[in-house]
Amino acid sequence: MALLLEANDVTVRRLYLVASTAGAFGLFPLLYRPAETPVKLAITVVWTLIAFFALDLDSGYRTPVVSSCVRWSRRFELAYLAGFVGLQCFVSVIHPLLLNSTHAFLPILFTACYGALGLLYTWLQFYAWFYRTAAELTITAR
Repeated sequence: MALLLEANDVTVRRLYLVASTAGAFGLFPLLYRPAETPVKLAITVVWTLIAFFALDLDSGYRTPVVSSCVRWSRRFELAYLAGFVGLQCFVSVIHPLLLNSTHAFLPILFTACYGALGLLYTWLQFYAWFYRTAAELTITAR
């Protein structure tokens, strides 16, 4: 959170949104009763919307190269976040109707793997961002 508070870079704010949503969704298997589904979905949707609007993700970029990379990563991140809807449909509707008794582990497996992919992506992007900014600071300090 300290990194988020100190960063004025939109990349950090975007990655925080992806990581926090993936982390919150990764906790869904802990609330496994069907009666808890509306509560966990409402909390996650409200958190994601508040974070999205509070982080002011519409900041611009200066160079065309960075702009094209950002457009690609934004599309990927939005597609990843939208994938949570499909995953939740599978976990709540498709799996209980079709595969409930045969493969009871699939919802937990898919949720864990999908969340892990998002967190791995976020970690790698933070890593690249850190070294890119460290290199810029080193160049400007000389």
